[in-house]
Amino acid sequence: MTRVLLVAGLAATLVGAGFLVAAREEPDLPATLAVITVAVLAVAVALCWDAARGRATAVVALLAVLAAAGTGFTAVLSGWPGPGPAVVLGGALLVLVAPALRRLGQASAVVVGTVLLLAAAGAVAAGGPVVGTLPVGPADVAAPTPVAGARWQLVLGEVRGAVGAGPGLVLAASPSEERATDVAVGVDTATGRVAWSHRRAGTAVDELVTTPDGRAVAVLARFSDGGRPDDDRVLTVLDAATGRVVWSDLVHGTTLRASDRIVAVATPEGRLEARARDTGEQAWWADPAPRCAFVPTRAAGTVDVVPVVQDCPGPLGGPPAFRATVGLADVSGAGVWTTPPEALSGREDQIALLPVTAGGRFVAAEGGPAVLDVRDGRTVATVRPGDRLDDDAAGIVVTASLAPAGIVDPATGAVLPVPPCPQPRVAAPAVVDGAPVVLCELGDGAGELRGAPPGRLPPGTVPSVRSLLDTGPGGLVVVPDSFRAGPVVGL
Repeated sequence: MTRVLLVAGLAATLVGAGFLVAAREEPDLPATLAVITVAVLAVAVALCWDAARGRATAVVALLAVLAAAGTGFTAVLSGWPGPGPAVVLGGALLVLVAPALRRLGQASAVVVGTVLLLAAAGAVAAGGPVVGTLPVGPADVAAPTPVAGARWQLVLGEVRGAVGAGPGLVLAASPSEERATDVAVGVDTATGRVAWSHRRAGTAVDELVTTPDGRAVAVLARFSDGGRPDDDRVLTVLDAATGRVVWSDLVHGTTLRASDRIVAVATPEGRLEARARDTGEQAWWADPAPRCAFVPTRAAGTVDVVPVVQDCPGPLGGPPAFRATVGLADVSGAGVWTTPPEALSGREDQIALLPVTAGGRFVAAEGGPAVLDVRDGRTVATVRPGDRLDDDAAGIVVTASLAPAGIVDPATGAVLPVPPCPQPRVAAPAVVDGAPVVLCELGDGAGELRGAPPGRLPPGTVPSVRSLLDTGPGGLVVVPDSFRAGPVVGL
């Protein structure tokens, strides 16, 4: 019976080490310690095979347990624990206690061994697709404060991204310059209070997106502690209402796409990898056309179809010369529609934006002044030659002479003209109940809300570079643009 437990413990340790090693393209400290644990444990099993070497076995097995504990500790610090460390530690403990089980009756030995094995299996099941999650603690942010002309003001530090979801607003922010960890917070926009927070040690948020139904928020974060491949990211899906981690996993990619069924990233090889939104299991891979590649764009959540930008080379395999927008079915990754290719003509290094409206129903065609229904690629609106369809936290903004001239209605796809501002280049438009509104900057942090409902904000109220978001029943919220510090203001 002892030998059975020894083999089971060693096998569990091998499985746990596999979880850690397989997830890494390059060796790091947790993976190295896991391999050392397996090697030391193999020596302990070989010694224990001979019953006369009990003391030597105990010493070596104890070393293996210490190495397993070090594996778990370093994995947690790196933000990537998962089920691996727990399984490694469980297997090492089983090998450590196996010799002592000789002195127990066979039934007792079976019970103890079964409990340890079930604990290891439970760690695998609990870890399932949820890999690398850390305990959620309160965000280091101040309570909302009253402000003249507005309902509340909340200081969060540097804002990384903002979407309307959950309690009203979900933000990714960097509360402190001294801490290399960003935090995602859900804000009740009726009161300005933080409803929940989520933090992962040693990561900085690259992209934040909500699914069209508003039930989930996907966060793509890079490791801020270095020592990892440039394309390594942690992809985490949170329940938008509570901040509960639905699942989290290591991925290789830099562009985030989401629908009500899947969450996808564009890989460095130019492919699209999709995971099931609710489980994290791989749903499908999508390849671009031959000799082409899907290129990075802004994060977006869309309805039923995932829009991506595809670059294709010119004659003789030269640099990318043609760019098109492609719609992929979120259930399979199969192509649904493709826009006519546009010649890049010197725009090879220009970043593709691919703006999407709030709710994810409409998308701006890359390289063309047209608004498309994301479900079938049909053109629903166009803009004047020379005008641009730009990305904004509020959705798709029509820019003319570097100033917002219109905004796309997220319900119909129509282009709505925005009310004029004294300084049009620093205006922030939004759509409320189908009507355009705009926040005009008046200088010194003062602002004026034009449209419905109108309002005036005194100096020092709003950040100088910001977006205007409609959070539904929570009302309008002013948010600093990405990677800028400033207060979040509920109007």
